[in-house]
Amino acid sequence: MIENAISAENLRVHYPNFDLFIDHFDLPCGYVMGLIGRNGAGKTTLIEALLDSTPARAQHCKLLGMRMDQNERQIKNQLGVVSDRFVFPDSYHAMKLMRRIGPFYDQFDEVLYHTLLNRFRLPLGKPFGEFSAGMKVKLSIIFALSHHPKLMILDEPTANLDPVSRREVLDLLYEFMQQEDHSLLFSTHNTADLDKIADYVTCLENGHVKFSASKEILMENWQHFRCEGKIPKEMKDFVLKPKPTETGWEGMCTHAAQLRHLPVVFTPATLEEIMLAQDLTYEEL
Repeated sequence: MIENAISAENLRVHYPNFDLFIDHFDLPCGYVMGLIGRNGAGKTTLIEALLDSTPARAQHCKLLGMRMDQNERQIKNQLGVVSDRFVFPDSYHAMKLMRRIGPFYDQFDEVLYHTLLNRFRLPLGKPFGEFSAGMKVKLSIIFALSHHPKLMILDEPTANLDPVSRREVLDLLYEFMQQEDHSLLFSTHNTADLDKIADYVTCLENGHVKFSASKEILMENWQHFRCEGKIPKEMKDFVLKPKPTETGWEGMCTHAAQLRHLPVVFTPATLEEIMLAQDLTYEEL
């Protein structure tokens, strides 16, 4: 098995009002990476650059160990993509999609396709354009899964979904990841999705990688703290969002794992709390 499902170095995309500069981006095979950041941070641009659908310049960019400009057919046979930019014709219903687009994939599995359509109770003859947002996402993921991809790339798959549909979509992705050679990259604004299934988290800001780390390491280090009296001196460089309490201070610490010897109480933070805390910096107390 190859080491990385996605590997990119020196990735550059230039638009009149936006530039993407990614020095290094890897997704190890067999893992899930969540891509987060504000609107306009570059998440969709990065995904499009990886899929070779932007005017990108990259010294090194590979999917499943291959370059898109040299192995497009081989890559697309093993790649599932779900994005607002890659939608089906409004007039196509589920069966027409299978007949017209399914044959482009060497391993399109009609039995699996029908099984998933029945499982999620999607109508076979209803045009794609008449589907609800949740139905469109489900059909897109079902179609992508039905040609047995090894890598799935999804741009905001749970956006605008109700809680039940979101859970169903996450269940599908979780099932996909049960095979050890499967990998998944997906962007989201809903950090609760990442809490459930992500192994790695990459945050973009203004076209750059703000941070990229395993979720486990991130959660071990970024934690709430509470202390009596002043914040310990050796901790001050690692504090965000400090607030005074009746007896001391509380806030977010970025290096909790190495500071547990201090007289400070640490408690876990969610990914959403970690993201919010990064918008505020420590000021001299």
